[in-house]
Amino acid sequence: KLRTGATKYEKDRKGRTGDKAVAQGPGHVYEIDSTPIDFESVSQFSVDRTLNVGRGTVYWVRDQFSSAYAGLHITLESASFHTARLALFNAFRDKESYCREYGIAIDSADWPQQGVATKVVADNAELRSNLAGSVTVDSGVSIMFTKEYRGDGKGLIEVSFALQHGFLKDRVDGYIPKTAGERGTPEPKLKANLTINELAQILIQYAIHYNKTHEVNPNQLDRAVVAAGIPLTPNEIWKW
Repeated sequence: KLRTGATKYEKDRKGRTGDKAVAQGPGHVYEIDSTPIDFESVSQFSVDRTLNVGRGTVYWVRDQFSSAYAGLHITLESASFHTARLALFNAFRDKESYCREYGIAIDSADWPQQGVATKVVADNAELRSNLAGSVTVDSGVSIMFTKEYRGDGKGLIEVSFALQHGFLKDRVDGYIPKTAGERGTPEPKLKANLTINELAQILIQYAIHYNKTHEVNPNQLDRAVVAAGIPLTPNEIWKW
């Protein structure tokens, strides 16, 4: 502690207390988190798409056992218990009806992840409140909180934001670079042309494609899954 300093010691070196959530099968443990999306968006009521509404907040929910994307919620609101609750609702619900709300027709095999998880791993933030306690009472889900400033406590969901960023960056206008606001840097608001709902449609298609095609590292999986000889994609692991 003396060598590294108190802050770095608390963040990276101090022993960790409590139990880590380890999934015993698909649908057992979900991880959830949110981030401001790195794109400017426009109002769905703007006919000429010139009315900018700023950055949205995107929530991902992933199944720890299979690595599948189990839920998604995009909103213009800030992260809160209300928005986190909607993200969990979308993760638990039938995905055919969810996608239908965005004009996307799928069948149950395209995005089979649904049902109430046993545990949800979340930041020590919007789900830690007296109001959020109703989640455990009403649904029977237990909430496990990660240590502050330690994203590796839910590493699967943290990786999702980097994957999302890489997927959207060269496909969607309105990207906000780290240099935004500096002299000579193009104004992202001038290039924005998609609404929040249209960004949601793109990310829904991304989640479905990922769950169908991504090959999960065998070293991250239970031995029984690898021994089963199935394709190691999130959907096949979930089905197994």
